[in-house]
Amino acid sequence: MRSEIDRVLKKIDEGVEVFDDLHEKVYAAEQQNQKEKYEADLKKEIKKLQRLRDQVKSWVSSGEVKEKGPLIDARKLIETKMELFKICEKDTKTKTYSKEGLARAAKLDPEQQKKVDCNTWVLEMVDVMMQKVDEHEAEIDHLSAGKGKKNNRRAIESWNQHITNHKYHIDKLEAIARLIMNDGLDPQLVNDIQEDLDFYLEAYAEDPDFLESYDEEFYYENLGLDDIAPSNNTAPSQAPASTPEMTKKEAREEARKEKKSSKVKSSMIPMTIGRAKVKDTSAPDPIVSKVASASPGKTIPVKVASPPPKPPVAGASMAAMLKGGEEKAKAAQLAAQQLAAAKAAEQQRLMHQQQQQQQAAAEQQRLMQQKQQQMAQQQAQAKAAEQQRLLQQQQQQQQQQQQQAAVTLSLDAASSYLSSLGESYHFMTTQNDSSRPRSYAPRNPYPTPASYPSQPSTIFDNPSIFEKLGTDCLFFIFYYQQGTYQQYLAARELKKQSWRYHKKYMTWFQRHEEPKVTTDEYEQGTYVYFDYESGWCQRVKAEFRFEYAFLEDSLI
Repeated sequence: MRSEIDRVLKKIDEGVEVFDDLHEKVYAAEQQNQKEKYEADLKKEIKKLQRLRDQVKSWVSSGEVKEKGPLIDARKLIETKMELFKICEKDTKTKTYSKEGLARAAKLDPEQQKKVDCNTWVLEMVDVMMQKVDEHEAEIDHLSAGKGKKNNRRAIESWNQHITNHKYHIDKLEAIARLIMNDGLDPQLVNDIQEDLDFYLEAYAEDPDFLESYDEEFYYENLGLDDIAPSNNTAPSQAPASTPEMTKKEAREEARKEKKSSKVKSSMIPMTIGRAKVKDTSAPDPIVSKVASASPGKTIPVKVASPPPKPPVAGASMAAMLKGGEEKAKAAQLAAQQLAAAKAAEQQRLMHQQQQQQQAAAEQQRLMQQKQQQMAQQQAQAKAAEQQRLLQQQQQQQQQQQQQAAVTLSLDAASSYLSSLGESYHFMTTQNDSSRPRSYAPRNPYPTPASYPSQPSTIFDNPSIFEKLGTDCLFFIFYYQQGTYQQYLAARELKKQSWRYHKKYMTWFQRHEEPKVTTDEYEQGTYVYFDYESGWCQRVKAEFRFEYAFLEDSLI
C-alpha cells in the first residue's frame, strides 16, 4: 500500500504541473479557438486529478493508513486546482465582447477582490471542517477497535454528532461558494458569519454545554439560502436563481432600460443627420465635439438639433440643391467615422482592462504556485527527517535482533543437550525390562457378581469406537484414564471436534466465535471451556487471550 500511495502522489505532482502549464496557455492565448482548445485539454487533466482525489479520500478515511498528512495536502491541492478550473471555464465560455463579457469587464476591481477574498475564506473553512471530519472518523475507528466498547459508546455518539454538524456546515458553505462565484450572494453578508463559525470551531469540542445551545440554522438565517437554490450544473454564463422579489425588480428595471433605449435610438445621429442644418466645414462641428468629449468609460448617445425644415428659396438653381445634398452626405459620413472611432476606442479600453485582469489573475496564480512549492519543500524535508529516523530505528532493531539471535542460539544448543540427556534418562533400562510381564491381580478382590466383567474390554483399544462417544464421555476418559492409550484416543477425538488443550490451565477450549484479534503470538475472543474441577460442565469465557505458546500440539 505504501508503494501504491507513493505512486499516486507522484501522479498528482505530475498532473498539477501539466494543469499549471495548460492554465497559463489558456490565458495567454490570443485567439478564441486556441483558448477553447487549451480549456478542453485543461478539463481532461482536471478529470484525471479528480479520479486521483477520490482514491486519496478513500485512503484518508481508511484506518490502515497511519501517516495521512501528505494525503490530506494532496487532496487540498487538487481541490484548489478544481476551483481554478471553474473560474477558467467561466472566463473561457464568456465571449469578450458579449453583453455579459462587457458587463464583467466594467466591474470595479475592489468589488471583485472582495468576492475573491470571501470565496477564499469559505473554501479554507470547508477544508478545515473536512479535515475535522477525517480526524473524528479516525477517532471513532480507534474507539471501536479498542477495549471497553460500552464505555466508549457515549464518546462515539458525541463524535458522530460532531461529524453530522460539520457536514451540515460543509454543504452550506459549498452552496455559498457557488453563489458568490455566480454573483448570487453579497460577500458582506458572508463576512458577518465569520466570527460565528470561528467560535463554533473553537467551542464545539471543548465546551460540554455547547451542544445544548447549538442551533445550526442560526448561522445562515440572514443569507436567505432557503430561498436561493443554487444548482451544481449551472452554466458559467448563467446568473444564479434569485428570490421572486428580486426577479420582479429585475424585470421592471429591464423594461425601464428597454423603454429608455428605444427613445434614445430614435434620436441617435443616424436617424437625425438627414435633417441636420449644413454649416460651414471650417467651424467646429457640434457632432464631432460631442463624440470627442465622450468619456472612454461610458457610452453617451449623441443628439443634434433638428430645426423644422425651411421652405425652398424661390429661384434656387438645381446646382445649389445638388451642392447642398453633397455637403449633407459628407457631414453624415464624417459623423459615422467619428462614431466608429469612438467605438474602436471603447473596445480598445475594454481589451486593455481585460488584459490587466488577466495579469492580476496570473500574478495570483504565481503567488499560489510559490506557496505550493514552499509547502512541497517543507513536506520533503519532513519526509526526509522521518525516513532518517526510521532508518536509525531499523538499524537499532537489527542490532537487537542479532544479539537476541546469538543468545537464542546458545540457549537452543544447551536446551537440546539437556533435552537429549533427560530423554535418555527416561528410557534407561531397568531390572524389570528383563523379567516377564505379569498381569495385575488384586490382593483383596471385592466380591462382585459373576456377571460383572473382570477384565477391560478390548473394544476400547479400537480407535473407531471413540468416534461414537459423546463429548462428556470423552472428557471423563481423558481426566480419569490418565497415562493410558484410551486417554490418547479421547484427546485425539476431542481435537477432531475443534477442542484445543491449554497446557497452562490443563483445560480444553473451543472457539465460540471467530477471534476479534489475531496475531502471530496469540488470538483473542470468546471461547467455551470445560470446567472439570468445580462443575463438570461447559462454560463461556469472553475476551480470553489464547497464547499459542500454551497450545498443546504434540499428538502423533
